[in-house]
Order: sequence, then C-alpha cells, then structure tokens
Amino acid sequence: EERLTEYMRAYGARQTIGLLLDSQENVLASMRHDAPQQVMRLANAVNRLREYVVDSSLVPLLRNAVQSSAPQPAATFYLFTETVHIDEQSVAYSRWKMGILLVGSEHPFNNAHTLLDALCYHLRLPYTLKRSASPALIPGRQMDIYYGEDEKTAIGQFGEVHPEVLTNWELFYPASFIELDLDTITKLIQL
Repeated sequence: EERLTEYMRAYGARQTIGLLLDSQENVLASMRHDAPQQVMRLANAVNRLREYVVDSSLVPLLRNAVQSSAPQPAATFYLFTETVHIDEQSVAYSRWKMGILLVGSEHPFNNAHTLLDALCYHLRLPYTLKRSASPALIPGRQMDIYYGEDEKTAIGQFGEVHPEVLTNWELFYPASFIELDLDTITKLIQL
C-alpha cells in the first residue's frame, strides 16, 4: 500500500476519498449496471437519495473526479475496502483495493496500460491480460488482470470508461480506470 501510494504521488496523482452517498437507482442507471445483485446498499433512514452504495471503485472515483470548471489532475486514486459479501451472522467480508482514474488523456486505454505496466514493474509483479465485459467500460477496451501467465489468480481490471457513463456523471473528458486487488497482490509478493 505504501509503495503504491508513493508511486502514485510521484506520478502526480491526487489521492481522494472513496465515500459515495447516492441512491442505488442512480448508481445502477449511471453505471449501465447489468448485475444489480452485486451492488450493496446500506439504507439511510433519513434520506433515501443519500444511501451508502458499495460497488466497484469506479463509481466513487467518477463522483469525486474533477468538476468541469476545475483543472484536470493527471490521475486520481484512492484506497478502499470493498465488501465482498455479508454472511448469515451479518459479518462482512471485504477486500483491500486501489482504484485509479486517469482523466483527460488523448489515449486513455494506452495510458492506463502504461501506468499498469509501470506499477507492476515496480512491484515486481508479472501479469497477463484477458478481455473482460464490464458495461461501464468500452467493449474491446477493457481487460482483467491476472498474476503470472496462468489466468487463475485475478489481481484487478482496467479499461476505458464508456462515454455514456462519463456523460451520466457529467464528465466530458475521456477517462480510463484501473482497479487493483491489494490483498491478493500482497499475498503474491510475500510468496
């Protein structure tokens, strides 16, 4: 975590907070979500429009991205805990992750791939890419990231954010996205 944070700051990235207060309906519609069962909703008894919605790291990054009138940072990132599931005893199980959003670049997919390659190089982490299918990202311009060459251990995803998603969040610049599973990466690096 510290190595990644230092590297991202040296890269010129701004760290942001991953809190997202929004309605579940808005998040599902804005993200072109095809799997609503994967979105966790924590109800707000005071205001239904300000529920705490847990999805991938892309949603809070888009919500906290620069406003159209503000200067664009090269990248925005944040570290977060993603709740994977809650068992019958109401115990939450989570993963430690890092989300990165690159806004305003001319070649978003290539820039995300270049940054991913640099991060994995500095972590001495071999990886393989395989096409993925997230409706929030442009088809053909998104990849799942696997450790090594066997495509058995997923360590993240990256891709170019779909223009409809950007418009839904009132961002009018091309953007790319990287998400890394820090729990899995930490275990692999310690091997």
